[in-house]
Amino acid sequence: MNYLKRLEDEVYPHHIVEVRNHGEKHDNAPPALWVCRAVQKWNAAHPIGPKLRLVTPSQWFEEVAANWPTSITKHRAGLVG
Repeated sequence: MNYLKRLEDEVYPHHIVEVRNHGEKHDNAPPALWVCRAVQKWNAAHPIGPKLRLVTPSQWFEEVAANWPTSITKHRAGLVG
């Protein structure tokens, strides 16, 4: 909640916040069962919000892009040679 309060005080412009969690002690691990239970418990205890949702990075970026306040400029680059 302190993190959310700080974002609110800084006038964070979006309705969604990314918090990365591996759930295990190595990269590319699926969410541990305790993480799933913690999300379920939080949402049950806070029916008005803020809501927690487990998503992939792609899902998060799609949601942010769809609700960005201005159009997003796309840049493409590649290595030459």
